[in-house]
Amino acid sequence: MNKALAEQFLTRYEEAATRREKALALYNAMVVSMPKEAFPAFLGDASDAFLAFIKTLQNEDADISTAVAYEKDAPCKRYLNTLYKKLKAL
Repeated sequence: MNKALAEQFLTRYEEAATRREKALALYNAMVVSMPKEAFPAFLGDASDAFLAFIKTLQNEDADISTAVAYEKDAPCKRYLNTLYKKLKAL
């Protein structure tokens, strides 16, 4: 686990203006904090939806207008805040 790098991603979460940016920051914090096999248990019931959203964003990163279209599918603020708190506690 790379605590310093995870903290940088959590700071990006705090500064992010959109749910898209917040979700990506949290995902990156997770990547440096735990093995990918632990993601489903950490994410809970919304694991599939969250990871599908991240995958879509990663695939669409060359076309920002297409990625913005997926904003409606972004995880809700409350879910992202819960993940943020769980990552801060690690």
